[in-house]
Amino acid sequence: MISPLTSTREEFERITEGLADALDFSRTIGAGDGMPFEKGGPKGVHGEVDFYTSHEGLMLDYEEALTRTFALPSALQQHQISNVPLIPGLQGEQISSLDGGSSRLQNSSATADQARTKQGFTGFYNTSAHFLWIGDRTRQLDGAHIEYFRGIRNPIGAKVGPSMRADELLKLVEILNPDREPGRLTLITRYGAGKIEEHLPGHIAAVQQSGVPVIWVCDPMHGKWVLRSQPISLYTQKHIDSTLTSASGLKTRNFSTIVSEVTSCLRIHSECNSKLNGVSLEFTGELSDDGFSVTECLGGSMELSEDELELRYQSFCDPRLNFEQSLGKYDK
Repeated sequence: MISPLTSTREEFERITEGLADALDFSRTIGAGDGMPFEKGGPKGVHGEVDFYTSHEGLMLDYEEALTRTFALPSALQQHQISNVPLIPGLQGEQISSLDGGSSRLQNSSATADQARTKQGFTGFYNTSAHFLWIGDRTRQLDGAHIEYFRGIRNPIGAKVGPSMRADELLKLVEILNPDREPGRLTLITRYGAGKIEEHLPGHIAAVQQSGVPVIWVCDPMHGKWVLRSQPISLYTQKHIDSTLTSASGLKTRNFSTIVSEVTSCLRIHSECNSKLNGVSLEFTGELSDDGFSVTECLGGSMELSEDELELRYQSFCDPRLNFEQSLGKYDK
């Protein structure tokens, strides 16, 4: 049995208890008193959090139905837009009207400047999430997903895998961020530990050649799937892929392979005079009814084995790192 009372959990609980004590003390001395913001009071640092959501923009009918026009922030209104009008996704001879949430294009001889005047300084925003990304299978340069994403003002991302050619990536970043806005575009690399050495250096060089600023994020959990025809330990030793299938048919991931891809990514960025800005992980603090962590990924501090996967495998989609494994990832 795997005990949930690990040192990492106890450390986490000590930290949260300390924060709770500090908030209790601030309330005792009167900090944060008054009507809460939800009931008409002023905003304050207590009792509220900044909460952001993100998902893959896969179903375009859904995303378009939740797209609205909003006034641009003042910083963006002052930003000189060259290739993309302030109502992005449209050429100068077109302006957009929104009716019931669905977009309808109307032919017009209006220029981009006239569109700015008629609409005010507005842009299209996807309201289904703060940040959306294009998947590795839907990022064709002449595809509908690229056309939609280049027209919204949300920060956006694009998955970059082994099938992406360097010249294709160069064109992609120029389409999605033609005005070279810092923070506009995130590239989320997902090669698998066995292929990152082959592909990442060339992709970094292509982006550096373009001059387009991007945020680099490593996704070490979506490498190529492997059907288990050999003991999983062999895959672990070779660090081939992040995702594989166990003998019982469960989709799983190997903790050591995830760590291998992240460490390789850090090293390659450093060698290429680039910087890794973030890591994308799938993890959960979910516990079973009897207080134990889920068992969906192999290895980690608990040394979870293949025959233990079925103990508490609860995901309906991708396997997730559990509480102990996710904290152990940062210890590495």
